[in-house]
Amino acid sequence: MGGASFSKYKEALHLLFSQVEPEMKLADSLTSMLGEFVAIQKTPDFKLCSLSTQEINRAVKEEKRTHLLKEKASLMLLYKTIIC
Repeated sequence: MGGASFSKYKEALHLLFSQVEPEMKLADSLTSMLGEFVAIQKTPDFKLCSLSTQEINRAVKEEKRTHLLKEKASLMLLYKTIIC
């Protein structure tokens, strides 16, 4: 996928999302995410922008925290079941 065709594709996506959602910030975000997704599929060595990388890191951290809390709750329930 050439740089010019990717740029045209991104502009078309931006136009589409900006018509669906009036908030331009959301349209920009959706366009960037979809553009990055397509680029990752087409180019194995594609690098995400720093904002996307930060968001992925935040989501992974939150998912780990949620998993640990659920695991802790399960262990506490098991402990109470065994003790009682």
